[in-house]
Amino acid sequence: MALLDRRPLADGPLPVDFPLVWRDVASDTSLSSSVTIVTLNTARETSLTRILKDFSRLERSGRPDILLLQEVKAPLAGNANAAEQLATRLGFNYLFQPANLWKDGSREGLAIVSRYPLVDPAVIRLPVLDLVYNNRRRIALSATAVTPLGRVRLFNVHLDTRVGIRDRLAQLAPVLAQARAVSGPCIVAGDFNTSNFYWFGRVLPIPYQDQEIRVRRHFQATGFRTPFVNQKATFDLLGLRLDSIYVKGLGWTASGIEEIDFSDHHALWVSLRADES
Repeated sequence: MALLDRRPLADGPLPVDFPLVWRDVASDTSLSSSVTIVTLNTARETSLTRILKDFSRLERSGRPDILLLQEVKAPLAGNANAAEQLATRLGFNYLFQPANLWKDGSREGLAIVSRYPLVDPAVIRLPVLDLVYNNRRRIALSATAVTPLGRVRLFNVHLDTRVGIRDRLAQLAPVLAQARAVSGPCIVAGDFNTSNFYWFGRVLPIPYQDQEIRVRRHFQATGFRTPFVNQKATFDLLGLRLDSIYVKGLGWTASGIEEIDFSDHHALWVSLRADES
């Protein structure tokens, strides 16, 4: 595995050579009564063939409309990453924001791939936490999807690994502050890295701290709900529940978790509908 280049890890704005890539090509005008959201940590997979194979598995559960992707790897600056290739193949709109530079010249970040137009994109810098080793810059990628259910504000999140619940909630705070201010429907989804450990010195894992339920209750206290309560594992190792989808202002008709061959994370999906409550 290529090592991280520590150059972009300092506090401050993203480097000027880390531009937000925004490709707006699709304008779906269908009157569907539901919109299916998928979140997945792609584990830096670069093979479009492998991604399409598992994407067809997701399609059997329902037509994916919006994908929130984490750990998207762009092999070299200027080259299309697998998420962009997927968007091109599907004819979808696409956002990509690199956050970290690896020593082999590749970049890794967050992407949103959407059947529907994406407007008002924004990047949220999250608090920098010193993990002693393997530090990464953490961001959230936000945009509004113009869907048959109306405008839905999306927040794609990838939080740090080896931190306790207090630090995790602090790193999440800038996202929740913006999400609470959204007057319409809103989705916060991604890899929250909610392990079952307290990390002593941010190095040594000590069980048992159920971070998933603490983060879920925190979202519920701010008006969000999730279908993923007492769900099965979302990560291959130790049955961890690292990923989730939180919903405000919409209901849902179905949801599920699908194992993915190319990633150690599983894909979570939820079919949203207008909130009738």
